[in-house]
Amino acid sequence: MSNFNTSDKNYHEYAKLASSAESLIFSDPRSSLTVFGTFGEQLTREIMHLDGLGDWELNQKARIDKMRYSGNGYPDAVLLALDEIRRKRNGATHDNQFIATKGEA
Repeated sequence: MSNFNTSDKNYHEYAKLASSAESLIFSDPRSSLTVFGTFGEQLTREIMHLDGLGDWELNQKARIDKMRYSGNGYPDAVLLALDEIRRKRNGATHDNQFIATKGEA
């Protein structure tokens, strides 16, 4: 059973992506971080779209910064989590020396 199930058809693809990342935690933590990073990017784009912030085609760091300074009151904990997911995904995806652990995933 996944922590990311939903019956809302509008969010089925997000749940599927997050569940996929979750299923990789123990067998392939590096891939888990990569997939979860993709989930974070898609989620951020969706939030920006729903809140009318536009420019959701920016890179992830710029999207998070735009959310931070938008005045929409996104909780710092959410923005920090999105940024941490972004940084870990970058490491898992682009750094050949990066070693992903189950704890990070």
